[in-house]
Amino acid sequence: MYKSRDRFEQDCLKIKGYLAQGHMVMGQEERKNKAKLEKTQIQMSSNSNEYEAAVKVLEETTGKWNREWKAGCDKFQDLEEERLDFFKSSLWSFANIASTVCVSDDALAKRFGCRWKTAMWKRTSPSSSKILVPVKRSQTHEIHQFLPRRYRRQCFRTRI
Repeated sequence: MYKSRDRFEQDCLKIKGYLAQGHMVMGQEERKNKAKLEKTQIQMSSNSNEYEAAVKVLEETTGKWNREWKAGCDKFQDLEEERLDFFKSSLWSFANIASTVCVSDDALAKRFGCRWKTAMWKRTSPSSSKILVPVKRSQTHEIHQFLPRRYRRQCFRTRI
């Protein structure tokens, strides 16, 4: 496209030069000048058509590229929205599962008389052994075999 535009511009400059010389020359030189002028005008016409065709192809290519670019951006946006929806639903599922586990742990601990707060505090308290000794001494429950091991360890220890 740039080459055809440059050729067209060069032909325009040649025509201007031939027109300027046309007033200064006479006779044989004037006929040569007119022949060169006509040849350059024909060449300029063909270069003009070539330039217009190149511009048209460029416009079509640019339009096609813009449409494809927009379609790609739309697709990426859809994928990103799907990813965020999946992440959000996974996070909610995790939160619901964690909440269900906590509720069932509390219910199980209450059902079997476990001091859940004491067991949880045992993990965080620096003096937990001092507090749990009297609890273990006064424990009256037997170990239930159907409880998960973590409850047996935390709640139903043998007496000291």
